Amino acid sequence: MAKASYLKIETSSQQRRALPAVARGLYEGRRSRERLTPPPLAVTGAAFPGLYPGPSKLRIVIMSRICELTGKGRQVGHNVSHANNKTKRTFLPNLQNVTLISEALDKGVRLRVSTHGLRSVEHVGGLDNWLTKTSDTELSLRARRLKREVAKKLAGTAA
Repeated sequence: MAKASYLKIETSSQQRRALPAVARGLYEGRRSRERLTPPPLAVTGAAFPGLYPGPSKLRIVIMSRICELTGKGRQVGHNVSHANNKTKRTFLPNLQNVTLISEALDKGVRLRVSTHGLRSVEHVGGLDNWLTKTSDTELSLRARRLKREVAKKLAGTAA
């Protein structure tokens, strides 16, 4: 079976064999009806007592296909054949892992950003300007934390 595309599992083959069937099913990407079973946010040693003493090295990370700066995500539409048959499909944003330089913090920040978001950041005049002008509802959690850091730093230099 194919792996679920939105799961990234970091573990060894020995740890996979020791997992209960529920977590193994998530790893192998089993389907319940048409939808993939929703994965837990994290699997730790406490979730499977007896298997792992203390904290586990197994991590399940959800990899959502959403731009961290613009909130641009997937869209659903149809493939339309010549005979006008319609089948469901998804349109995914063109996401890139980039390092953007924050002038206020004097460091680079790795973000998963769409190409549309990159052009927007360049148009506004850099990452710091983009973060100060954008509302918190569009930003990811990491970007909101970064926005707070930038605001503190700019307030400290202005005072």
